[in-house]
Amino acid sequence: MINKFKNWLGIEGVKARLDLKEPLRQEDYCIEGNIELHSIRAQTIEDIHIRFIEKYKRGKKESLKIDEFILGGKILELNFKLEDGESRQFPFRLEYEMLQSSMDKLGKKNFIVGGLVSLLKREQNVSSTFRLEVKINGTGSALPPKFDFPVSFNKKRQA
Repeated sequence: MINKFKNWLGIEGVKARLDLKEPLRQEDYCIEGNIELHSIRAQTIEDIHIRFIEKYKRGKKESLKIDEFILGGKILELNFKLEDGESRQFPFRLEYEMLQSSMDKLGKKNFIVGGLVSLLKREQNVSSTFRLEVKINGTGSALPPKFDFPVSFNKKRQA
């Protein structure tokens, strides 16, 4: 009875760890790495859904606006059983497309306008954070395990 309750809640279920290939650069439009799955109890894994999400914030206090955009996604269809205490790695390659606001597009036109756009964005507290969301289906729990992993890009292109 207790084991059924734990399975239903996802306790002692599948855990995920992410290992990304470095360096990560926005202009590569691709994230490569491995997802490692581990479980204390035997679990059946059907597929893994991976989504790359941008959280875009702008404004201050009462006028703060937050939007989330899905930049890319992939489904790894696996259909296998993860045994007690077993760990397995799965490589993935996720291509994505960066979104640009109208201010960003205007700023790319020339150097002077780009500086002005940068100042306006700083004044409006415009910021973006990125994350990879990993959802594992088929484990037998009521809610499929879902993990969020922050993604940081290298600022400068290496020659």
